[in-house]
Amino acid sequence: MAESFLLPASKLAPARMRRPVLDRPRLVRALHEAVGRRLVVVSAEAGYGKTCLLVSALARPDQAVAWLTLDETDTDLNLFGAGLVLALRQVAPSVGQGALDVLTTGPSPEILSSAILRAVDELPAETVLVLDDFHVLDDSPAAHALVDRLLDRASPRLHLVVASRTRPSLRGLPRLLVQGDALVLDRTALAFRADEARAFLNESFGLPVDENQARDLAERTEGWAAALGLVAQAAQSRGLPALDGTPREIFEYLATSVLEGLPTDLQEFALRTSVLFEFTPALCESVVGIADAASRLEALERRNLFVYRLDESGTRFRYHQLFSEFLRERLARIAPALVNELHLRAGRHLEKVGEGDHAVRHYLLAGSYADAVRVLVPYRVGRLTAQRAYVFRDLVRRLPPPVAEAHPWLLRTAASSCRFVGDYEQALVWSRQAVAASEGKDPNLWAHAVHGVIVMLGNLGRLGEALKYGDDALGRMPTGVEPGLRADVYGGVSRICRYLGDVHRSARLNEQALRIDATPGSLEARSLVLLNRGHLALVRLEPSAALEAFRAALRYAEEQQSLTFQGMAWAGLAQSHIALGSVHAAVQAFERACAIHGRIGERALDLQLSVVGGDLALLRGERSTAEVHYRRALDDSREGELGVVRVQASMGLARAAGTAGEWSSALAHARMAADLARRGDLGSLLPVARLTEATMLAATSATASALSALREADRVFAAWGCRPGRARCAWLEARTLDRDGDRSARGLDAVLARAISLAGREPHEVVPWLRAEAAWVAPLLVRALTRYQRSAERLLVAIGAGAVEALLLALKRRDTRVPAVRALAAIGDPRARRALQQLCRDPDRHVRDAASRALGTIQRPSQPVLRISMLGRFEVLRDGHAVSEHAWTTQKAKTLVKLLVLHRPAGLHQEEAIEWLWPEQERVRGAASLKTAVKLARRALEPGVEGSASRVLRREGSTLRFAADDVWVDLDEHANLLASARTHQMAGRIDDAIADLERARALYRGDLLDPEDRYEEWAKPARERVQRVHLEGLVHLSHLRASRTDYAGAAEVMRAVLALDPLRESTYRDLMHYALLRGNRDEVFALYAECARKLQEELGVKPEPATSRLLEDARRIA
Repeated sequence: MAESFLLPASKLAPARMRRPVLDRPRLVRALHEAVGRRLVVVSAEAGYGKTCLLVSALARPDQAVAWLTLDETDTDLNLFGAGLVLALRQVAPSVGQGALDVLTTGPSPEILSSAILRAVDELPAETVLVLDDFHVLDDSPAAHALVDRLLDRASPRLHLVVASRTRPSLRGLPRLLVQGDALVLDRTALAFRADEARAFLNESFGLPVDENQARDLAERTEGWAAALGLVAQAAQSRGLPALDGTPREIFEYLATSVLEGLPTDLQEFALRTSVLFEFTPALCESVVGIADAASRLEALERRNLFVYRLDESGTRFRYHQLFSEFLRERLARIAPALVNELHLRAGRHLEKVGEGDHAVRHYLLAGSYADAVRVLVPYRVGRLTAQRAYVFRDLVRRLPPPVAEAHPWLLRTAASSCRFVGDYEQALVWSRQAVAASEGKDPNLWAHAVHGVIVMLGNLGRLGEALKYGDDALGRMPTGVEPGLRADVYGGVSRICRYLGDVHRSARLNEQALRIDATPGSLEARSLVLLNRGHLALVRLEPSAALEAFRAALRYAEEQQSLTFQGMAWAGLAQSHIALGSVHAAVQAFERACAIHGRIGERALDLQLSVVGGDLALLRGERSTAEVHYRRALDDSREGELGVVRVQASMGLARAAGTAGEWSSALAHARMAADLARRGDLGSLLPVARLTEATMLAATSATASALSALREADRVFAAWGCRPGRARCAWLEARTLDRDGDRSARGLDAVLARAISLAGREPHEVVPWLRAEAAWVAPLLVRALTRYQRSAERLLVAIGAGAVEALLLALKRRDTRVPAVRALAAIGDPRARRALQQLCRDPDRHVRDAASRALGTIQRPSQPVLRISMLGRFEVLRDGHAVSEHAWTTQKAKTLVKLLVLHRPAGLHQEEAIEWLWPEQERVRGAASLKTAVKLARRALEPGVEGSASRVLRREGSTLRFAADDVWVDLDEHANLLASARTHQMAGRIDDAIADLERARALYRGDLLDPEDRYEEWAKPARERVQRVHLEGLVHLSHLRASRTDYAGAAEVMRAVLALDPLRESTYRDLMHYALLRGNRDEVFALYAECARKLQEELGVKPEPATSRLLEDARRIA
C-alpha cells in the first residue's frame, strides 16, 4: 500500500550543495553533543545556513538520519504524517507499514498520531529525524499538535531536529529546555564569526581576504551567510573592491526571499518604519498611522524577519542593518516624497514624549531645520546630558555648511553641546560663526554667541584673549539684549578675571551680572553667577562664605530643575565642606554630585569631581585612593585646555606624598603645580600653589626658599584684602621658623603674634584650617600662651579636641598650667579628667581651684555616635571625626574590630580570634594579647568608657561580639539599599530604585577592606561575596538608567563594572550599545578594540559575534 504515498526524492533528502559545505567546528560540535536530546531547534531568517549546517553536522556513518523537507502540501495532516513515516523508512525500511495502511483510510488526528507513534516504536536504533523548513507549518495547529505528541510520547530512540525560519510554537519546547532535553540555535549562534567568514570566503569562493577584511565583512553583514555569499560572488565577478559595498544582489535576495513573501500590510509597515533607527510600538503607530503596531512587530518577529529586540520586555526593536538599508533604499525609490514626511512624524512623536535628542535627528533628516532649532535651543548647558550633547554635536556636524550657517541658533546650541563633552575647538568655531551671522541682526543671539566664545577661549586656556574679547563685547553691547543673556556676558568675563587672579574685578562683574538678571528665570546666567560667587570665596580661602554661596546656587538649580547646575552646586558644597573639615557632610555632597554626574556626564564636572574625590579621600586619610583620583584627573585633562584641574591635582599629589613623609616627591608635585599656574596665567591658584610648595620646601630644610614662597603668596593675598590667606601664610611661616630652630624674639615670636592676630579677625574662615593642622598648630599656640594668653587660649578652645594632647602637655609646665586648664575646661574633652584630678592636689592654690572648676564642667564620657566603613579603606567616625591611627595604639586592636564587624551578629569565639590574630602564640599568651586588644579597641571606639560599660565590644562567656545595634555600618546600608531598589522596581517605582542603587554605588568606595587587608585570608570570602553583589547592583542600575533613555549614565555605570571585572564581555557590549544610542561611533570602535585586545591578551580568544555585530551598528548612525 506504500505506493499511495509516493514522495519526491528531494523531500526525503537534503538539497545538494552547489559548493563544498564549510565545516564550522563550534556549531558542529554543539549539534553532535545535542542530537542525543529529544529536540534541537535551528531557527533563523532565510539564508543563515541552517540546512548547510545540518548537512555538515549530521553526515556521520554511525548515525541514522532521516530527512523530511516540508512544503505547503504538508499542511494536510495525512500527507505530513505519511512524510514522517516515509522519512523514517529511508533509514529503517521495515518500520511503518501499518501506519501507512492506517493513513490510507483518512483517520482522525488521534488515530493518525497513534499509528505514527507505533511506527516510531518499531525503530531498531537511535534515529535522528530532521524536519527542514518547518516554518511552512506555522499556520497548521494540527501539525504542531502531532509533533508535540511525538515529543511527549514517542520512543526515546527518536530525536527530532527542526529547522525553521521562525521559532516553532511547540508546546513542549519550554519544558524540554528547562529539563535540559532541548537545544535552540538561533541567529546569534548561526551568525558567522570573523574567522568563519574568512574560511568561507577562502574555501568556498577562493577569495584571498585577510583577517581585517573578513572581520569587517562579518560585522557589516552581522554574520548573515546569504549576504556573505552574495558579496563573495560579487567580488568574484567584479573584483575584491566589491567586498566594501552592498551588492545589488543582496537587495534582490531580500526583495524576493523576504519582503515579497510578506502580506501587503506587513510589507508596508516594514518599509515605512525603516526610517527609524530603533523603534517602539507607539512610535511605529505615529509614523505609519496605524493602531496595531505591536501585533505587526510581533508578526515580523515571529517570522524571524530581521527584527531584533533591544530589551526583554519587547518595547524596543531594530532591524538588521542590511535589511534596514534595503528597506530605506526601496522606500526612497518607490515613494521619495514620503520619506521626509515619515521623519517629520517620527520627530513630532519623539518630541511629544520628551525624547528631543532623538527627535532632532529625524527633523534634520526631514530637512525641517526650524523644528530642529526649536527643539535644540532649550537644551542649553542647564538642560544638557552627555547623551544629548554627543547626538546634537554629531548631527550638526553632518549638516551641509550652507544649512548650518543659515541657522546660527543651531550652531550656538551645538556649541554648548561641544562644550559639554569637552570638544572646545569645535565649540569655538561654531560660536564665532554664530557671532558673525547675528552681528547687527539678532542682539540676543549675538550676546549668547559672544558668551560662548568667551567660555570656549577660557576652556582652551587662552585667558588673555578671552579677557580682551569679553571687554570688547562689554564695550559694544547692543541695545535690546535680554537681561539674562546680557548677564551671561558679564558673568563670562567675571570667571575669566577669577582665573587670572583679578578677584576684585571678578567680584564686581559677578555682582553686576546678578543685578542685571535681578528677576529669577534666566537659568544659565543666574546659576553661573551664583556658582562663581562660591568659587571666588574658595579662591580667597573663605569656605564658610563659599558654603552659603553654593547653597544658594543649589536652591536655585533645584527650583529650575536643572540637574547640570545641581551637580555643579553639590560639587562646590563638597569642596567647601572639605575645606571646613566636615567629613560626613562632604561625603554626602560628593555622593550627590557623583549621582547627578552619572546621569548627565558633563566633562568639566567629571574632571572637577576627580579632584574633589582626591581631596575627600585625603581628608579621610586614604592616601592611595586620593592618588588614584588625582592621577585620573591628570590623565583625563588634555594639553591645550584650561589648566585648573592639572594644578589642583598636582597640589593634591603633593599633599598626599607629604602625608607619607615623601618630601622629595611632594616638592616635585608642588613645583609642578606652581609652574603650571604660572604658565597658564592662573593667578587665582598661584598663591595656594606657592603655599603648598613652601610647606614642602620647609620639610626639606630649604628654609630660605620656603620663606620666599610664603612672602610671595602673602603679597597676593594682601592685594586681594584676604585675611584668611594672609593668616595661613603667617602660620606656615611660624612653622617653618620653628622647624629651623629660629626662636629669636624678632623671628618666630613676632610671626606667631601676627598669625594669632590674623586668625582672630576672621576665625570662622581660619579656624577650620587650624583644626585640620592641629598637630603642629596647637603646640605653637601652647608656646604662645605665656605671651598672648587670652588670644592663644581662644584659638585653642576653637580648635577643640585636636588641641587636647598639646594642652595636656602644657599642664606639665607651670607657666602655662592655668591657661591650659581653662582651655581644657572650655573644650570639655573627657580625656582631661584624670590629669585634672591629679592637679586638684597641686601645691599651687590657683592651679587647684582652676582644676576643680574645670572638673565641674567636664561631664563623664557619653556614648559616642559611631559610623564604620568597611568598603574600601577601613574607617571609623566617632561623633563625626575620624578615629586616627594613633588612637588604635596597635594594628591588632583595629583588626579585631574588623573581624567582629564581619562576624555580626553571632560573634567570634576567642579561640578563633586568637588563631586569626596571633597564630604563633600559645593559648595563655594569646588570651592575654586578646584581652589587651579588646581594651585598646574599646579605648579607640569609646574613649573614657570603662570596659564593663562598653556597648560596642561585649564578651559573653568565651565569645566576643560587636554588640551595638545602633552603629551605622556601610555594609548594612549597602545591602539595605540594594534590597530596597528591588522592592521599588517590582512596584514600578523606577526612579526610586535608581536613587537607591545610586546611593549603594556611592557607598562602595572600594572592595571590602582594600587595600589594607587585601591579602588577608579571613577577609577574602566576604570580599568576594560583597563584590559579586555590588556588580549585580551596578548592572541593575545601568539597565534601569538605559530604560529611562539615560544612555550616558548607563554607560558611566558600566565603566565602573568594567573597572571591577575587566574581562566581562557583556559589559563591553552594553557600553557599545549605549554609545550607539548616543550616536558616538568613535567610542564604539574604541570599545571594541579595547575588548578584543584584553580578551586576546588575557584569555587568548576573540570577541563573540554579538560583540562584533555592534561595530557595524555604528555605521548606521545618520
